[in-house]
Amino acid sequence: MSLLKPTLRNGDYAFYKLIRSQIISWFNSRTIHIIVLVFISCTILVPKIKDTPLHDWDESRHAINALEMVNSGDWITATYNNGPDMANIKFPLGAWLIAINYKLFGVNEISVRLWSVIFTVLTTVLVYLWGSLFQNRWLGLLAALIFISSTQVAGLHAGVTGDYDAGASFFLTLSLFLFTIAYKKKRESFLFYSMVSVGLGTMYKSFVPGFIPLIIIFICLLFSKEMRYFLNFKNILICAGIIAIIISPWLIVRSMSDSSFVSKLLRFDYWNRLTEAVDNHAGSFWYYIASMKASFYPWLYFLPLGLFFVVKIYKKYKDDSSLILPVSFFTIFFIFSIAQTKNVWYILPIFPVMSVIVAIFWAVVWMKFSKLKFNIILAVALLVFLIVNIIAGVLNANLFFNAQNDIRRNNFSTLINQEFIKKDLLSSDVIVHQTIIAQSQSNLFYLKKLLNDKFVIGSEILCDLKQNQTWIVSIDIKSLRGFIDHCPDRKVIAAHHRGLPIVVYAIIK
Repeated sequence: MSLLKPTLRNGDYAFYKLIRSQIISWFNSRTIHIIVLVFISCTILVPKIKDTPLHDWDESRHAINALEMVNSGDWITATYNNGPDMANIKFPLGAWLIAINYKLFGVNEISVRLWSVIFTVLTTVLVYLWGSLFQNRWLGLLAALIFISSTQVAGLHAGVTGDYDAGASFFLTLSLFLFTIAYKKKRESFLFYSMVSVGLGTMYKSFVPGFIPLIIIFICLLFSKEMRYFLNFKNILICAGIIAIIISPWLIVRSMSDSSFVSKLLRFDYWNRLTEAVDNHAGSFWYYIASMKASFYPWLYFLPLGLFFVVKIYKKYKDDSSLILPVSFFTIFFIFSIAQTKNVWYILPIFPVMSVIVAIFWAVVWMKFSKLKFNIILAVALLVFLIVNIIAGVLNANLFFNAQNDIRRNNFSTLINQEFIKKDLLSSDVIVHQTIIAQSQSNLFYLKKLLNDKFVIGSEILCDLKQNQTWIVSIDIKSLRGFIDHCPDRKVIAAHHRGLPIVVYAIIK
């Protein structure tokens, strides 16, 4: 700037200063940061929303729950194959949102997955806003970029699948963010807003991710000098009332048709997962650390130093609000680690917390570099390192998606959606062999999508089909040849190879 002074008239120099200040202000604009984050998040997530067929088990089951809600008009009881779904007991908000998408956008993969994309984008923005509370917007921006470039955040059971984990993570993060504002600004109203998020998080998925913020908030207040301000009888009563008002109506109505429903919900979805490995999903106490070596790479290696700096900042500045980060990390990690049932996606709610902690570490490193003699060179090197790792994270997520696209391709859906097959099935009395449903829950979704409930499930393959009957079977190639030899009047009008050992989906007329 000093070089420009001699060559600019006073008016021109004043104009130059104005333009420079506006550019700096533009780069530091919260609105611009949020627009950039939304754009990056959507660039990562949206192109992948329809690239793969529905995944077996949870995603397909959620899709069927919502589809049967629309078809039956019963929005209280989640059903699977037209019977109460007791193998995947959840609160209904997630299914309601997918069902609403079906009404708006039709029955397809986009409708199933759209809310996961929306919640992941919103969580990215929340991480930015939450991180900004601890220092400045640049720390928040770095935290958000770390978050959205983590493979698990955009991966299985999260950003582009129709599971409920992305929404549960959003509501948990929102409740902690609102509590942080309540504590920093001494505003009780934000504590109550936080309880609204707890209630909605519970309604979206379950008690576990819904109620974890209550444990974190309680622990933080126990160690806080503001405990009496927030943790008094009136506030406790109001908080409990807010949560009860949100979750009780559905629980009461649902229990009218099954008086033991709440006990089944608590026993199966919580106690069993805590005390035993449901569906053989087991692991050691350190299971999630091992999984995060890939899903939070390379940021996991900076997490211990980040935790160290957060605790050091708390001790130095006596800022109780900073306690929420280590308390959140250890609480979430401990709860899911002691549970006997483990899956990599269970720990998704910890990723926003870890992203802010790691961003604080790099903010401290940046400040240390700025005091050194070669600070500009070091700062540029640090910036390049961060950018390269964020880009690597995005590319890693894309590699994951491409691998999933190869693994998850649904041959059954490909078969029944061929135009001449679709036309034949829609004009026939379709009998589906029970192995089709047993082998893949996504098969049931694609059948219902095409035929609604205009098919029956059978257990035998018979020669004496009626004139307008069509069988859909899954059978090994040897048995299929035997059937053709035994039933010369029957013909296989279409078949699709399903892998090794050689099994085919066959349509028999």
